[in-house]
Amino acid sequence: MYEPDPAVTISPETARHVLWHYDQPGGTEPDDRTRDLLLSLARCYPGDYARRALDCPEQAAAMWLAANTQDGTARLQAIASESAAP
Repeated sequence: MYEPDPAVTISPETARHVLWHYDQPGGTEPDDRTRDLLLSLARCYPGDYARRALDCPEQAAAMWLAANTQDGTARLQAIASESAAP
């Protein structure tokens, strides 16, 4: 069973892409490659998720957060609204 690595940081950009994937406020459409990656994570079997997460830990953590926690969308919206550091 997959559990996100607490050391993985979800960037505002990734948060916005995942919010877009789930049709939530604050989301922005990703490029084709990222869109395909998020779709593949959403469609993979639970047993394969941990293995796929090795290749894209940030996206996997964000997708898991949105799909498996009650406050995942709100947490991603908070991350998405963070300003990029100068």
